[in-house]
Amino acid sequence: VVGTNGGPGIDDDKESSGWVKIYRDIREHPVVGFGQMVKPADPSRGAYSRGEAFQDLLMEAQFKPGTTRINGETVTLEIGQLVAARSYLAQRWNWSEQTVRTFLAHLVKAGIIIINQLNVQRPGT
Repeated sequence: VVGTNGGPGIDDDKESSGWVKIYRDIREHPVVGFGQMVKPADPSRGAYSRGEAFQDLLMEAQFKPGTTRINGETVTLEIGQLVAARSYLAQRWNWSEQTVRTFLAHLVKAGIIIINQLNVQRPGT
């Protein structure tokens, strides 16, 4: 047995530490299920799988209301929301930007996420 359910977080002294509740059947989901590998944009380093990318989105989402600054503007975020450029996700996950766009489109089509464009975006970003 490795660890226990309900134990302390890995780094409980950090503001962002905590738990994310995940439905067990996600392992078999056609869009974000486990084992769905993605071709890395840079073959010299590993890439996130679809399941890892989805879990990364969950972990980056707000767990309480907050604000962030984008292009000098303050943006209010509610629980479950996050701000991330496709280029940032592509670099973080080691995917092409097209792969990120396609993955996010699949999440939207499956009703898993909603994408809202920010009004503070600069043209071309």
